[in-house]
Amino acid sequence: MWWIFKKYLKSFRCGLNILSGLLGGETKLGVNALHPDVPSAYDLKTEISGNVLVFEGVAGLKYTFNERWSVATVFRTGSKIEIECDAKSYVNGVMFEKSDITFKVKQSPTSTIGALYKPNKKIKLSADFSQTWWNGFSNKITVKNPSVYLTSQPNIFDWPTLLKFRLGLERFVDESFSSLLGYAFDTPAIDKNSIDFST
Repeated sequence: MWWIFKKYLKSFRCGLNILSGLLGGETKLGVNALHPDVPSAYDLKTEISGNVLVFEGVAGLKYTFNERWSVATVFRTGSKIEIECDAKSYVNGVMFEKSDITFKVKQSPTSTIGALYKPNKKIKLSADFSQTWWNGFSNKITVKNPSVYLTSQPNIFDWPTLLKFRLGLERFVDESFSSLLGYAFDTPAIDKNSIDFST
């Protein structure tokens, strides 16, 4: 068994990705549009700021059957990012509310499996199939101390898993040139309820 493993398994690699999440924003309502420097009778401002570091794993495997055929696969675990933030609201320049909030984002896992076929030294044919598990993707905001202006927001996304298929052909003309031909097809990930004027 070890002899087969050593002979045909050309490469196995794994790694760790470090993801940095940074959330910051400021919203103003009731500001005088003609004279922004002059406060209106009712001036509301909210501020949010927070950051986090998370990790996700990546692993890849390649298996070579012979000089013509080889297959490979790669998988990324994805991660659940929870950014702890400070939120404040101000009315006419005076702090009115303050609370800790949690912003949840899902970095979706992905997987790909592919094959390479070389009928001769001048031609390479390749194909792969990929998936991205967007289902479960979220932008939920939870306010620990809900109040008048600082309120929790539910997840509004219901994205399905994305499927992608790719096919490629490479033909070597000589040592310096090669010609390429490819085709790719994928399914949409965004659900109809997430589409608005901006998208």
